[in-house]
Amino acid sequence: MPDILYGRKYSLIIGKLPITTTTSSTLPFGEYIEAFNDPALRALAADDYTRRQTDPSYPFHLPRTAPVVKVVEKGNYIELTNYQIKALLPQTRSGNASDKDKAYIEVYNVSEEDLGFIRNANIVFFYGGYAQDAELKPLYTGDLQVASSEKKGENTITKLLCTQAIDAGIEGYITKTYLAGDSFAYILTDLLSVAKGYGIVEGSRVRLPSTAQDLNLSSIDANAQTTHIRTDLPVEGPILDVISAVAGMIDYRSYIVLNRLYIEPKNTLETVEMFIVRPENVKGSIKHTNQKSNDPKNVEREGRIELDIFLNGDASANKFLQIKGIPEFKGTYKIIKVEHVLDYEGKEWTTNITATGV
Repeated sequence: MPDILYGRKYSLIIGKLPITTTTSSTLPFGEYIEAFNDPALRALAADDYTRRQTDPSYPFHLPRTAPVVKVVEKGNYIELTNYQIKALLPQTRSGNASDKDKAYIEVYNVSEEDLGFIRNANIVFFYGGYAQDAELKPLYTGDLQVASSEKKGENTITKLLCTQAIDAGIEGYITKTYLAGDSFAYILTDLLSVAKGYGIVEGSRVRLPSTAQDLNLSSIDANAQTTHIRTDLPVEGPILDVISAVAGMIDYRSYIVLNRLYIEPKNTLETVEMFIVRPENVKGSIKHTNQKSNDPKNVEREGRIELDIFLNGDASANKFLQIKGIPEFKGTYKIIKVEHVLDYEGKEWTTNITATGV
């Protein structure tokens, strides 16, 4: 079998998402308080509860509603593992609802039964690695936009055009006004609950600053690590764009990788995962791009680098990169793009990384 001959293995899952309806349900006070992992937010929720005992009109500072999803029609899927496939699977830090990483997948000589299913499917999950791997790594998650077939010589090639599965970020529109005195911890928590209702999964969120300083929205200091707004804040637009804008007000960034939403400080390495590359992982040589300095000591800070490594699903656009054992490229880099290039029975089983020094 090809996976034994080449030591390669993949799983291409093509599915039809379930059809659901979503309604909002009010959480009981106990669940409302326990819903927040951050001790500061949990304390604020408990304070809301206490104040409501004596003043029923006291406003909630944190969302007390949760989406309830009812399945109208069950989804199903097929898994492809042994067809010859070729694929280009990109991955970047998508910062807003209009950013979409387009993936191209070709599957050779698909059976009529599988082809019939694919033509009506709407989502793909691609996992890849090697025969000895206990678990294959996720390489791409996306919406299946177009499925077409063409005859080429003796082969029938089914072509799949996919985009990163963040349509909810475009369809999920929000219009709301946050009140003066609301904290950014509350605002972002509320926005994340709205995003979750549209099917956007939260990847990770570092603890937000909890000081009581104020931010005057008429004169925003880009470096201010403040957490409260002094004047009312109206927001309107696609939910991902709104989250990105609000996070930027406190010098945080938000982005999507593999259909998960991440929020983190712009200028810190304390909360990020590190991906390590060693000489034996590299295919060919590491290339400088847009280098501004001829001094090798400054390469990691002043230019981008590109490198090809043997396929590795641990390489991800939400991580930072360190290269061990190659002194010229010592230092820390931010991964800004990953492309997995696959040819199951051919030469390519490669991960291309583009990174910039930090």
